[in-house]
Amino acid sequence: MDCNLIKDKMLDYIDGVLNEEEEILFRDHIEECNKCSIEYKETKSAIDYIESNVNKINVIQTINLKLKEYRIKPIIKFRRTTFIAIILLFILMVTAIATDSLENLQWWKKDSEKTITAWEKLLNKGVGQKLNVSVIDKDIKVTAEGVIADELNTIIFLRIEDLKGDLRFGATTRIDEDSFQIQDFPIKVGGDIFDRFEKANNLQGEELPIIASYSNLYSEEKNTIRVMVSTRSLNVDEGNINVYIDKLSTVLNKDDKATISIEGSWNLKIPAKKIKSKSYNVDKTIEFDGNEVVIQKITIAPTKTNIEYKMKNYNEKHGYSLEDVRFSIRYRLKKYGYSTLSSRPGYIHRNPKNEPGYSIGNQILESLYLESPNRIKFIIESYEYAVEESKSYDIFINNLPQTIEYNGNKITIEEIVYNKDNTEVRVREDTSKNRKYSSSIFKITAKDNPSAFCRSMVTDYEFRDKKGRALKKGEGDGNSRLFYKEQKIELKNDLVWGKPAIHESKTEELIPEKFHVQGQRYIEYLNKETTIKLK
Repeated sequence: MDCNLIKDKMLDYIDGVLNEEEEILFRDHIEECNKCSIEYKETKSAIDYIESNVNKINVIQTINLKLKEYRIKPIIKFRRTTFIAIILLFILMVTAIATDSLENLQWWKKDSEKTITAWEKLLNKGVGQKLNVSVIDKDIKVTAEGVIADELNTIIFLRIEDLKGDLRFGATTRIDEDSFQIQDFPIKVGGDIFDRFEKANNLQGEELPIIASYSNLYSEEKNTIRVMVSTRSLNVDEGNINVYIDKLSTVLNKDDKATISIEGSWNLKIPAKKIKSKSYNVDKTIEFDGNEVVIQKITIAPTKTNIEYKMKNYNEKHGYSLEDVRFSIRYRLKKYGYSTLSSRPGYIHRNPKNEPGYSIGNQILESLYLESPNRIKFIIESYEYAVEESKSYDIFINNLPQTIEYNGNKITIEEIVYNKDNTEVRVREDTSKNRKYSSSIFKITAKDNPSAFCRSMVTDYEFRDKKGRALKKGEGDGNSRLFYKEQKIELKNDLVWGKPAIHESKTEELIPEKFHVQGQRYIEYLNKETTIKLK
């Protein structure tokens, strides 16, 4: 493969949809080509970072739903990455203004308290190591308070203090609004951390730092923020982790313009010891309403409980695609949901080569490490599925708003906005309180321009509980679900890797002609409980 073909195949390789021969050619190339190795690492790190940080923000389901859509139905290779970048920008904008809202601030406080409490409980039980490793630059002190390294990941807690004022500095990641390119990752790690790109690093002759996931945590001290840094596991039983921070920015700003950023060098060398996990091969099949889920392995580490499973993709009984399941564990009187000490809720990989017709994945729950259970109650809380039935409708651009019916739901094309380089179509989902679906999959084609690029973005949404009640900010739990209320569909001329085409777009070429509803997603609450013995 040449470099151009490698770029074209990169997302397919990351998603695991290449055939065996293509995978071998791809790996051989990036092992020999430093340029492609670095580009692959940056692309993979960016995707990992975005996927792993969304669970600290209340729009996590937006990311998960859209990523699954593009994995099931890949269209143009760069669309998925472009969409991730757009959503990341949206998240960062929401985060920047979130502190203007009292209820957002209260939600942040509550979420931070859960994380810090779980962390301190482990350290107080002798799990992990308490630290006091500090560095000062630009009158900002960064202290590593502790580290917990297990076989699944490594968690480091930092305290960042403004020594000469009362500002709260934390880590923030920004991307360019025009190019959708990530501008900087403020926290990176190195040292004795597992690195899948080790060979590429050796070819470079230097260590290439790994992008780390992080979460800013609220502190009552006016000059302090605590940061949870999450990275991969140690590649030795006992070693050192290097933490590199080159930029810090203020949080709790009135608006984005009030943000103050400082560049500096806050580098820490942190000693760590790897803690053994407890793993159990389960191989338990759970069937419900024509669906099949197999719990394959449960690993209990200090920071999280990892559930490895597979599920049958297609429900022949009802004719839909099973997209996701959500688990919890009950042990004695406590229910264990998503882990606050994990940087990601899990992943799903559809149609692996060794399991055609199945998805494999993992889901991350709160740790049972301190409990050492011999049997648990395993609960399938809910599942999501997609009904894919494509229908097309003519768009009457001179007679808007236009309401169409799809599977008994009323969907409205509200307005069309013609911009210099794109056309925006705003679509309102069914507004009835008793609607059964959570989101629709839309596409629009342009008149006399079949190659026009089309992408959709969620512009209005709400969270609902299992009874269908709309939730306020901070309400709900891991079983609340996102319901789309409005989407903006953008038509644009051909793009190349997320960048505008060289030629200038012509608005008259981007007249919406056909509105396509390709399917809808539904959520069912199950609460099916199964006893699993851990041997």
